[in-house]
Formats: sequence, structure tokens, C-alpha cells
Amino acid sequence: MAKTALLGKTLRARMKEILDAGGGSDSLAKLAETLKGAINEPRDALQKYLRQQMHNDSVALAFDDLQIDPIEGINFVARLSDDKVENVLIQNRGAGTQNNLIIALFRLIADLNLGGNFIFAMEEPENSLHPKAQRQLLSVIQTISEKNQVIVTTHSPVFIDRSKFENNILLTRTIKGNTVAKTFDPSELGEIRAELGIRASDALLKGGGNCAILVEGSTEEDGFPIFMEMLGMSEFQLGIAIVKLGGSDYQRVAGTARLLKAYDIPCIVVLDQDATKCADDVRRAQKGELQNVREVFCLKRGAIEDYYPLDVVAAVINQHLSPL
Repeated sequence: MAKTALLGKTLRARMKEILDAGGGSDSLAKLAETLKGAINEPRDALQKYLRQQMHNDSVALAFDDLQIDPIEGINFVARLSDDKVENVLIQNRGAGTQNNLIIALFRLIADLNLGGNFIFAMEEPENSLHPKAQRQLLSVIQTISEKNQVIVTTHSPVFIDRSKFENNILLTRTIKGNTVAKTFDPSELGEIRAELGIRASDALLKGGGNCAILVEGSTEEDGFPIFMEMLGMSEFQLGIAIVKLGGSDYQRVAGTARLLKAYDIPCIVVLDQDATKCADDVRRAQKGELQNVREVFCLKRGAIEDYYPLDVVAAVINQHLSPL
């Protein structure tokens, strides 16, 4: 019965002829008029959500050209208006507006409480959404997930940081090229949420899930990948995440290491010369709660900047930054 199949074309045409001959078209027209009222309530709800999400009370959603056909099904056209444009087809609006309509639809489904018979599978729904809209979308998804199964693939730091760690499955590609799924160890939950000193997304989304190098600041975070390239290596090919701790206190180091441990990810720690106490504390914890910490290094010189030759730094500044 496919539209493009020979049998489908033949039978569809014959069924329409019989329907018209029997006066069925008049009944369908009456039915279409009745159903127009049935779609007004969900349309009004979607319009309300759109106005909230887009912070624009002039947004108007219209469902036009409702058609009912026993062969083709039910069809209508969605149009959107605001204070700048009028009756534009939704498919001709920007990606952000279209995604807002999807968010509104999710909210409607959650409000209707249709039961646990739905599985929502979404591939990177955060695309084209700014961070605030991503947070809103995640909130809607979490509401739906209370009564329905929701599966989402994402690279969004917002989703990682605001989701429950135990609901995440980390997919990483190993050096051999195969993909490994890593789930969260819930026994680590309390300590991680209480002591984590960085965003979870920094540890889980940067580079890969084979290993992590925990560093103190931005200089190491930016410099280590360059050092690897100079040695003919790639952090991405190796699946190494270089994670900036934003400091060298034990709480930050241990919290990040615990998060990685909960996903079965080993790590090494690189600290400045003046962080020997933190390094010693981490080494003691290697035998217990931080067994995933393979090595702890303290720089022999003060900080990573001390390893940059001054003549090279001066040359780069003079050539590329043109100081006055």
C-alpha cells in the first residue's frame, strides 16, 4: 500500500473513487470541522509554552488547513507569528525556534501524563540551543523521564553537569578502535557530589575516556596537547582528557579522581612544586579510595611557566602580539 508502489497507487485511487461515490467526502468534511476544536486546546498549551520560552507574548501558533483522509490520514500545517513576521511555516523558521517548539511539545507530553508506554530517544537535542535553553530542555526531559523511558545522546556540558551521574553511560573509543561503555559506580555518589571541585563535563567530555591528566591551571591545559604534538602524539587519538583543576588543594584533586574512578577511568596528577603536601596526601590515598590514580608528579621547578625559555617567550610576544 506504499504510495510509490504499483499496488498502492491502484488501490488508493480505487478506494477514493468508492468513497466519493458513496458520499463519504461530506462526512469527512463534517468530521474535520469537529476535530478543529479538538486540536485547539493542545495548540493553546504549546503557544503558552512558546511564549514563556521565547520571552515574547506576541508569539502565535496556528494549525491551519486541517485535512482528514481515510487513506492518507490527518494533516495540518503549523505556522508561527510574532511581532516581526506573520504566518510563517514552522519549517521556514530558524533552528532555535523549531527546537523551542520541540521543547514545548515535550512539556505538553509531560503535562498530559500519557503513561509509561513511550520511549523517547533523542540524538543531541541540545544542538542550536543556547545554554539557558539547554537547561530548560534538560528539566523537561527529566520531568518526562519520571514516568517514561528517555534515552539521550549528548555532548552538552550542561546536560552532563546537571544530570544525575548514575544515569549517564560514557561511550569512549579505545586506541584499538573499539567502543567501550562505562557506567557510574553509585557507591561513589555521596563523596563526589559533596567534594567535586570542577565541572563533571570537564572530566568526562574532554579528549576521551581512556585516561585523564589532572593539571592545576590553564597553562598546562593548553600546553600539554602542544607538547604531545611535538612528540608526535595526539591526546584525542590516545583518548586522553586533560582536566584543569583550577587549583591544587586535595579536595579538588580527590573529588575529580573519584569521579573518574566511578567511571573506571585511570588518571595521573601533575602539580606545581609548591603542592608537595597535596601530592603526598594523594599518594597516601592511592592505596585506598584513589586507586585509579596511577602516578603523582610534582614539578622540579616552581610552575609550568618556569619551563618556558624566556627568549622564546619574548620572541613569540614580539612577533605575534606586537606589544607597544
